[in-house]
Amino acid sequence: MKKVKSLFTLCLVALLATVAMTSCDDEQKTPGGTAQFAALVTFVSSNDQGSVFVAQENNESSPVTLTSPMKIDKPDANGLNGLNPGERCIIYYSNDSGKPFKAGEIRIYTIRIIANGKILSESMAEIRKGMADPIRVSNVERIGQYVNVFAKAPFNSEAKQFIIAVDEATVNDEVPQAYVLFKSDNAGVADREIIGSFDISSVWNLSTCKGLTIHYKDGEKDASVSFAKGGISIRPTE
Repeated sequence: MKKVKSLFTLCLVALLATVAMTSCDDEQKTPGGTAQFAALVTFVSSNDQGSVFVAQENNESSPVTLTSPMKIDKPDANGLNGLNPGERCIIYYSNDSGKPFKAGEIRIYTIRIIANGKILSESMAEIRKGMADPIRVSNVERIGQYVNVFAKAPFNSEAKQFIIAVDEATVNDEVPQAYVLFKSDNAGVADREIIGSFDISSVWNLSTCKGLTIHYKDGEKDASVSFAKGGISIRPTE
């Protein structure tokens, strides 16, 4: 059984060109003409028979199961070159149907590790600290229980923090207020692309919750986007 270690990347230039986008469903072509797709997925499991992922195209579609004959190891001692069940990642793949988000077997070309985590509950004092470093968020989208954040920010090897946190004083409001937090390991370096996918279910599934507003920095500008239950996204504000 082949291993996937050589396919993992944090900053592969060719992949950056294909997944620096506002949503992960772009189609590319191989030199032979085979359609290839980038998708943000949840890693479910892996064994000697292969690996399983779950993908969802949008809030109107049902999740689909994607399987690969490739075995994926758990992360090494440095937390790299592997995945744990439940983690989100971007896969670059093709299939026999030539269409994205079709359940069944896929051929994986590259796996991109991205930031993962569950929404935190923090005081506004802590949230302000987490919004002090520069970041330019280009898109925030909700698909199912996850909020995906696409941004550029200065960091060397790994950001100290990249997560979404809800203001603890608003958790039980009809529309809790949450924030994209980012702390750089070196704020003086050039911007790099950073992508995260964060589980918001602990807030979204509250009986009091009718929606969620995400606040973020777009360079020097403050911006936000609100998501209402029922799949409708309210237009961002700046």
